[in-house]
Amino acid sequence: MVPLGILEVRNAFNLAIARGRITPADRDIQWATFLFHLSAGVLEERKVDTAQLHNLARQLSDRYTPTISSRSLDLLHVAAARLLGAGGSSPLIIGKPAWRLLKGWL
Repeated sequence: MVPLGILEVRNAFNLAIARGRITPADRDIQWATFLFHLSAGVLEERKVDTAQLHNLARQLSDRYTPTISSRSLDLLHVAAARLLGAGGSSPLIIGKPAWRLLKGWL
C-alpha cells in the first residue's frame, strides 16, 4: 500500500461521515484498526519513486484518458499498482473508475 492509498482510506472514512453513514467516533475506531493492521504487517506500506509514478501516470493518461475519461487520482493508483508489480495473482483493491484503466494495462 502506497501513501496515496493510506490517504484514500482516511478520506473514505471522512466521506462516510459526510454521507451520514458513520460518526466521527466510528471513523476514529476504524482508523485505529487500520493503523493496527498496518503496524502488524497485515498491510504493508510501500514507497514508490515519485518521478516514476508521475511518468507512468502521464503515459496512462495519454493512452486511456482520451477514450475513458480517467481521473488523475485513478491514473496514480494504477501507476502505483504497476510499479509495485500488481497483476496476475497479486491482490489488488481498487475502485470502479480505476478498474477501467486496468483492463488493458495489467
